[in-house]
Amino acid sequence: MLIKTSSLERKFKNLIPDWSKSIIIKFFVNNSSGKLIKFINPKFNLFGGFFDYSNVNNLEAARIFFGTWESAEIRFAKRFYNNKVIVELGSSVGVTLGVLSKQLSNTRFICVEASPVNFSKLQKLVTQLPSSNIYSIVNLAISYNSELLFFDHASTTGSRITENSTIPSNKKIIHMKLKE
Repeated sequence: MLIKTSSLERKFKNLIPDWSKSIIIKFFVNNSSGKLIKFINPKFNLFGGFFDYSNVNNLEAARIFFGTWESAEIRFAKRFYNNKVIVELGSSVGVTLGVLSKQLSNTRFICVEASPVNFSKLQKLVTQLPSSNIYSIVNLAISYNSELLFFDHASTTGSRITENSTIPSNKKIIHMKLKE
């Protein structure tokens, strides 16, 4: 499906060949630039959102700052956020929330994150967001087949839920009992 956009940013990016975009991204989005970002610790990203870079590793900091982390989701949310209640499933470490909370006021955000590791980072972020909004964050996973879930937190973006403990023994498994 082709979606037409009026965004000046997207129009400009469409003029740049894909191979050169890849080179530009590799130059800016890397562990070294992320380390510098974490050292400087700006409280914003190029999407105009708020973020605390101490919650993520160097590469994630660079991806978040330069807008390659969840970029499609953020652009989509910014186009359709005209509501006083926003529910975000899979909030991760709060990058999209940080952008929308700076754009909106008097809005209730309900954020659901299954990973206890990401949830603790999300909790830290929420305490620093604009107080003109209401934030409800929930640490739950949704499953239709089982009351007990095994959750494998491999990385900030690489977690998964499984119905049995077939995850290799070197992985940390978090057992979650869901309430009705």
